[in-house]
Formats: sequence, structure tokens, C-alpha cells
Amino acid sequence: MTYRVTATITPIESQISAQRRRCGRFVLATNVLDADNFTTEMTLKEYKAQQGPERGFRFLKDPLFFASSVFLKSRRRIQILGMIMALCLLVYNLGQRQLRKHLRMQGRTKTGINTDAVKY
Repeated sequence: MTYRVTATITPIESQISAQRRRCGRFVLATNVLDADNFTTEMTLKEYKAQQGPERGFRFLKDPLFFASSVFLKSRRRIQILGMIMALCLLVYNLGQRQLRKHLRMQGRTKTGINTDAVKY
């Protein structure tokens, strides 16, 4: 049995601009006080590095993906559900990667932060 997925990514500008307007601010604190060895950029980078795996696990543990035990009586159905969940996570991560790449190419990010949304 073989599976193949083919997809085309089409950006929806109205959705992208709406998300840009919704961007907010957050406070990030650390107990490492040596600013020479651990800069604010490093703090943000470390914080964002843990977000990817955490988001993936949250996605896989989401109750919306747990089907009723009525549908998961066979080993084959459990395998198929696992594959669908992994495929959804892959598509999500690919979309996020493409968006970050596109923003980087346009010079609209600064260490991963959308500079259009940052107002001082």
C-alpha cells in the first residue's frame, strides 16, 4: 500500500493581513542575568525553539483528534488515524515554514518577529 500527497499552497492575502493586525505583544523573562552571555535575542531564540515541539505535541494530544473507541476497534484504523494526524502536522509545519521563508525574503522579520506589528 502506498500513499502520495500532492498539494499547492495559495496564500489568502485577506487572511494574512487580518492576522498581521491581530499580532500582539508579550513579556519574556529569564533568571539568567548576565546580559553579555545571554542576550535578549538569544532569550527569544531559545524561547521560540521550544515552541515547535510543544505545538506539535499539543496538536497530537488535542481531544478533537481522539476518535471514539467505536471507530478504533481494529489495528488498521488506529494506524490510519495516526497517519492522518502526522500528515496534518506535516502540512501545518510546511505552511508555517513557507510563511516564515516568504517573510524572511521580503525582509519583514527581525529575529522571527514581524516588525510591522511591533510599535514602540
